[in-house]
Amino acid sequence: MRNILSIALLTICLNGHCQSVSIANDECGTILPSNYLQWRNGIISTQNLVSNLKHDTCLNKKFSIAFHVVLDSNYQWGAVSPADLSTCIITLNNAFKRICVSFENCFVDEIPNYTYNSWEMTATEALVLPSWNVENTINIYLVDSILGFPAGYAGSVIVIEKPFIGGSVTIHEMGHFFGLPHTWAEIGTNPVSPAPSNSQVGSNEWVRRVQSNCKNHGDGFCDTEADCYPAGFDKITPLPCKHVPGSTDGFGDYYVPPVDNYMTYFKCGCRFSQEQYNFMASVILASKIYLH
Repeated sequence: MRNILSIALLTICLNGHCQSVSIANDECGTILPSNYLQWRNGIISTQNLVSNLKHDTCLNKKFSIAFHVVLDSNYQWGAVSPADLSTCIITLNNAFKRICVSFENCFVDEIPNYTYNSWEMTATEALVLPSWNVENTINIYLVDSILGFPAGYAGSVIVIEKPFIGGSVTIHEMGHFFGLPHTWAEIGTNPVSPAPSNSQVGSNEWVRRVQSNCKNHGDGFCDTEADCYPAGFDKITPLPCKHVPGSTDGFGDYYVPPVDNYMTYFKCGCRFSQEQYNFMASVILASKIYLH
């Protein structure tokens, strides 16, 4: 039986309070809501996993994934195959095995309305999710293109462009699904002094690891390097920070962003940090454990 999947996700809903999110020309749709920091601190204090654990925690949890493939105008899968879905599962399992989280392909169906291949987050979700979502699973929709997000996004469901399903984009979106912001996000609401030397820098996190700063600014993790990804910059083809005007923080320290982290927009993502793993574990325990 298919039902609308109702999950409290940081990108759309927090603790039952939902709000609209604006769509920017980003790679994935995860605009942080205004009360994200409050929600995040509640998760941390409740589970006590981020600051105190210096090792992985083992959840022994398996999640079922329902894949929904939107057919093209010839009623074919297009730029995705069953083998790609298997690769997706293997890739996710490799990325999350450190916290004993695994995934399995429990369901695959085909959506025959090819117009949904040009996916728009709000409008298309309203048309598709009531009929196609599988209850208590992670629903992943595979489409040709997504308006505003040329790769994928995570909300109450995950939507991925077909060519990216077997790679790090899916890991990136699953990270969002389990509560992670981008490394260049700014979770804080108050300015810092000294501030970055250039207004294009979108984060108030300092390069030097100052506990009160790195826990309340940037992405909120002290073991991910401060990321200077600039506000309003073209996030589709990111450049290293040294190529961005104003590449120092308020202390004059040069940014060395975590270019290999899954939650960046750099194309070499291959790891989560310890605190990112711990935080995802706390989110799973607090709000995702009910998923099959």
